[in-house]
Amino acid sequence: MSEINRVNARLAEKERRNVLRRLLLNNLKQVSSSLYQLKNNTQISKFILSEILAVETEISSLEKEIRNNPNQVFNRDINQIQTQVLEIKHLGMELYNKEIVRLEELKKREEEKNEILRYIDSELYIISDPIESDFAEEKFRELKKEAEIKLLSQNINLSQFREYSESTINQIKESAKKNASEWKNKRIKSQDIQVKVNNEQLDTIANSLKEVREEDPKLANLKEKIINMRNKNNLSFEEQSREIENLQKEQLDSTLDEEILKETVLSIKKTLENSEFRIKEISKKMIDGKLVVVIHSDKPSGKYARCTVDLSGNFIYKFDNYEGLSCKKDIAKFEEHLEEIYGIKLSQKTLLHQNPERLSSQKRNIQDNNHKTI
Repeated sequence: MSEINRVNARLAEKERRNVLRRLLLNNLKQVSSSLYQLKNNTQISKFILSEILAVETEISSLEKEIRNNPNQVFNRDINQIQTQVLEIKHLGMELYNKEIVRLEELKKREEEKNEILRYIDSELYIISDPIESDFAEEKFRELKKEAEIKLLSQNINLSQFREYSESTINQIKESAKKNASEWKNKRIKSQDIQVKVNNEQLDTIANSLKEVREEDPKLANLKEKIINMRNKNNLSFEEQSREIENLQKEQLDSTLDEEILKETVLSIKKTLENSEFRIKEISKKMIDGKLVVVIHSDKPSGKYARCTVDLSGNFIYKFDNYEGLSCKKDIAKFEEHLEEIYGIKLSQKTLLHQNPERLSSQKRNIQDNNHKTI
């Protein structure tokens, strides 16, 4: 072969290598473009980022090889990379769809959890009988606290827990209904005892009158009313209670010279009754040389409130036999009624004792709307 022919052959081979290089690089560029688009799709690429980086490394390595020695690279090498891109794209789509389903299931599960909590709350509020509601309140609070703790677990079976909640609520309602019925029946059957209590209150009123001056014209009138009250055996307990309430008011008129103290005691009494407490006794005592009035009251469930007020404006109240936060709720309602309905403002508040599990008692200084301390 002549020198010219050898030169021509080398030129032809060089041109063939250049053409092959351009063809391979163009094919590789198309694969790289597909990978780039996949990478920019952040919704999918975040699930397959490591796979994308691995293919990018292969493309970079193959590109160097094409530029250095295109004869050693074949289209099937590029096709293999293209296949990898399609495979990881399919994987990314699959993982993305699974994540969408997972998030939807998680959202649905959270909605079901919230619905269970709302259901527990609503079942307490639909109890129309205040006595039954009073007996059921603590049990409902315990059930909701249990639900809030157990529903934090992602493994809990919500359908089973819903059935458990419904069953527990039915038991609570039945128990509250039974307790309320027993309490009502006991109240009906204990008329003699209640009449005795009324008579004791009449005795208390009569005894308090001993401290009033004999020449006081109110004294004779009140004593006569007490005698008449004792002779009214045909009155129901409720009627007797109303009569005694009127006598207690007259007792205050006769025994408490200070008008503000009298009005305050009556306001506290009415506020307790508005808060569903039953007045058991209102008595006047001398404590540490000071005249004080003590009001005892309770609820059917055993919750107890005692209020003590004196002429200097010191007001001490104690709420007992409570559990959880229901004590604070009753105290807040009590204070709100005193201020909004009767114009009694509380100032210089001092907490004497508080036990969040069982009881709470507090001391207050009372003022009226004109800010005059009693």
